[in-house]
Amino acid sequence: MVNVHVKASIHLAHLISANLKVLGLTGTIINVCSLASMIPLPTSAMYCSTKSFLVKFSESLALELKPYGIKVQALCPGFVHTDFHDKLGIAKEKCHTKGIVTWMGPEEVVKDSLKALKHNWQVICIPGIWNKAAYQVLKIVPRNLYYKAITEYDSCFSTKIK
Repeated sequence: MVNVHVKASIHLAHLISANLKVLGLTGTIINVCSLASMIPLPTSAMYCSTKSFLVKFSESLALELKPYGIKVQALCPGFVHTDFHDKLGIAKEKCHTKGIVTWMGPEEVVKDSLKALKHNWQVICIPGIWNKAAYQVLKIVPRNLYYKAITEYDSCFSTKIK
């Protein structure tokens, strides 16, 4: 996970940005992060941590590259149904009926990402109205209350740390 989320992202971003700068071109780097980068989750320590790194890396890189006309976006979707879920046998219909947890399709995520890039200098993109709302709520919930709620809501986290 560290190799894919962190090392590969760093290597590719620096390679692309260096080439764009040398050629005097503008462009955009989109790092696919996750809404999970904003919160700790049981059984997801590495996933949340590497995605959190990627958000901060994207923000810092955006500041460095802005003078060159190179945009950087940290795309932070929530649940997205992809062929990965199909291969696991998780039907799309089942994903979209999880109560307040809403799943997006990849097309919706891409549409929101591109729309955010057209707006003023928006580095962090959280696609979907429900994901944006969840993020705003998570920012104001005291951490101790969050820890208590997330550990009691174990139906989403069937794997326990031994």
